[in-house]
Amino acid sequence: MTPTCAGTVNASGVLNPGYQAMGINGSQRLNVLVIDHFSSRGRHQDCGAGAGVKVSENDRLNDVLGAYEMLAKRNDIDPSRIAYTGFGGASPILALQKSTLKKLNGQPGFAAAVAFYPICNELPHRLYDAYAPLLILHGEADNWNPIRTCRNLAEQQSAAPQTGKVELVGYPGAHHAFTVLNTPTGNWPGTNFTVGSDPAARADAFMRSREFIDKALATDVVEKN
Repeated sequence: MTPTCAGTVNASGVLNPGYQAMGINGSQRLNVLVIDHFSSRGRHQDCGAGAGVKVSENDRLNDVLGAYEMLAKRNDIDPSRIAYTGFGGASPILALQKSTLKKLNGQPGFAAAVAFYPICNELPHRLYDAYAPLLILHGEADNWNPIRTCRNLAEQQSAAPQTGKVELVGYPGAHHAFTVLNTPTGNWPGTNFTVGSDPAARADAFMRSREFIDKALATDVVEKN
């Protein structure tokens, strides 16, 4: 799991409540590894004004691929049964690109990915070629990462059945970061971008993400020798 630009941990080093809740819920069925893009780079987040130089999409993707390779080397993990959930950014989209799979040294790659309110315009949609199913969960009112580019991507992929399936669910009235807990709707500090909780969208999106991942991993566990 990777975080939004708001980061994984707060200034005190404590896992942010939203991710903590997801990790606890997920651990009832799955082991959850939460990646922190920021602390090792001397910061806690890179949203808005005063965040400094942002962690690039390439660095974020490399973090994700490094985590996958670390897990794939474990004797108690089947590398074909690792799924990826990302919040914001383009990493969930880029991680399933067939050209990215070549960087995993012959490993099978992610079984599936779930992208919450991602960026979908990091590469031309006509060039996108996913190797595994992707679920995009997005707010229709998102003015930070607009849903339009993700809808274009999903439509492009639906016309190319030889690629991994891209499914998109849009939530009317939901803004960016609709999954956050107890956050009133308003602009993120230092930006003109709107964020805010949407409990109904959050509940539905988490339910869909769990079902999607469960389906993707619904195979017998194979222990590596």
